[in-house]
Amino acid sequence: MSLFRSGRCRRWIVLFGIAALGSCAGVNPAAPPAPPAELPAALIFPVPSIDVSKTTSASASGSLAAFVAPGGRFSEEIVQGSDLATQGDAILGVFLNPLTDLKIPVDPSFSTFEGPVTFTNHVGETVALNAKIDFSDFDLDGDGVAEGCSGSTSPLPTGATAPRPVCYRIWVETEEGAQRLMAGVFNQLSLGTNIGAGRYVVNTSALPTLFGGLSLSAMYDHRDPLKKATDLFLGYPGMTGFALFAHIFITQQGPDESAIKTLIMSNTFVEDPPLMDSFRSVGRFKEGADFWSGTIQAKGAFTQEGLVESIADVCAQISTGNEVSRLDCVDLGIDVFGVTFVDFATENDVSLPSSANFPDLPIF
Repeated sequence: MSLFRSGRCRRWIVLFGIAALGSCAGVNPAAPPAPPAELPAALIFPVPSIDVSKTTSASASGSLAAFVAPGGRFSEEIVQGSDLATQGDAILGVFLNPLTDLKIPVDPSFSTFEGPVTFTNHVGETVALNAKIDFSDFDLDGDGVAEGCSGSTSPLPTGATAPRPVCYRIWVETEEGAQRLMAGVFNQLSLGTNIGAGRYVVNTSALPTLFGGLSLSAMYDHRDPLKKATDLFLGYPGMTGFALFAHIFITQQGPDESAIKTLIMSNTFVEDPPLMDSFRSVGRFKEGADFWSGTIQAKGAFTQEGLVESIADVCAQISTGNEVSRLDCVDLGIDVFGVTFVDFATENDVSLPSSANFPDLPIF
């Protein structure tokens, strides 16, 4: 089963209905937390979305798919990246929203938390489990150095004047016993419309009947509302190991109403025999404008209409899906010439920390 095969994405076999995100060089959530003006009452596990599903103009607004005329020379190319990223947000919400619903207090006296959590998949199947969360400091990225976290749900330990990151490791208690689900770091807590910065990794093998062993990790930095970046890696299991790794990097420059948004994607297919080899793309548009710039590098990738054609630095009109002068994109500052692809994701990118840093069983 797949969470992600629906609508237009079904037409793009190359996409497999899966989302993923980008280059570590573009996201630096590990930067020191800024002194918080205030703290939220409860922890929020934010979905680090950058909305690339819609565009606006003087004459039209709504989903990008609805705005692109079908049958244009580049209609599919314009839509597929934003469709995939939107589906990625939905996937993340499946795991993160139930954790936010736990209403975990932000308080230096809370070093652990335990409570019921209910996960629901795309067809409405649910499972209710007991979650155990530890907030002590640990080494998330396996570099041999702990993250320097506060040791509680608050970035301000008692008596501290400078904020620290907030670490967490989450186990769920299943019929087979306690299993590791998620580990991460909040470098800045989500507050109001600013979701802050952080990184995490999720492995759904603890919930195989709902999500089929999907693995993902994300890094995000939305502290500056005029400069946002989200980086997602996703591994989708096949018959023998992983079938597909996807990697998507999304950035937003500028205010929402006139932002330049860039989506860079690299998918690789690894199941033996693979359905196809790889698919990489770069797409960019500006809110309020009717143009898209993109590059696609396809190797053995195909749709129902046939092999995907590689293109380089194309400028197209969104509303028609047809090519226009590249100068139209250059003048808007959205030309993708010189933008490099993100690296392909690997199993390491979607793996939980080692048992030494994330024990197999809860530590409380």
